[in-house]
Amino acid sequence: MSLSVLKHRPKLRGVLIGCLAGGFLAFSGAFGSASAPLWERLIYWVPLIVGGGLWSTLCSPLLRRLVDTDDRPWLEVVLLSLMMSVPITLTVWLTTALLFWNEGPSLHHLPHFFLPVLLITVVLSAINVLVDKSATVETHKVAGQPPARFLERLPMKLKGAALWAVQAEDHYLRLHTDRGSDLILMRLSDALAELDGLEGGQTHRSWWVAREAVCDVARGDGRATLTLPDDTRVPVSRRYARTLREAGWW
Repeated sequence: MSLSVLKHRPKLRGVLIGCLAGGFLAFSGAFGSASAPLWERLIYWVPLIVGGGLWSTLCSPLLRRLVDTDDRPWLEVVLLSLMMSVPITLTVWLTTALLFWNEGPSLHHLPHFFLPVLLITVVLSAINVLVDKSATVETHKVAGQPPARFLERLPMKLKGAALWAVQAEDHYLRLHTDRGSDLILMRLSDALAELDGLEGGQTHRSWWVAREAVCDVARGDGRATLTLPDDTRVPVSRRYARTLREAGWW
């Protein structure tokens, strides 16, 4: 399975990484669980880690709306781990008590779970963030290929327009075209999967731009800014700049 597919399907990615990590922790008997039978370790570790991965897919979009981590992946790892660790610590404490302790949950043991949970969360967050960061999205127009599926989503007033850029605004996408702009309800990650068939690329966590719509490129301080025909300025983060530069965008 390619990195780009995993990027477009963060929940699938969370489940896959969670299953692999949970299986590893179960087979290795991590954190004192070796005394339990293997089947019991699998029942314990795999759902916990998969649940943590799914929780990560909910926390990540919220974090990215609050803090611009596009050029600071390790800051994203740290903040994401801290956001996740407290609720996961409570979940692990309760699950451990129900499965392994005859006396039930005890607050005395709760603090001892935080550091192991934080360690696992940091490692898995780093894997998810690095997979996400490494999957730079470019779309291509191939001779004989049908038009991009995304064009079918253009609102009626923009039907037939030349698509210049797609900009994420919370849960919506602003479509920039030669006939003006409009909003549709969709995630950028889903849109990127439907833009193949148009020559373009992601320039920022919130932007996809059609290559032919770029009128000017301004560079400075390791960053770049693209200008669209209507003078809209589109940021290019360091994360995408190298790929776009090597592809000949400037």
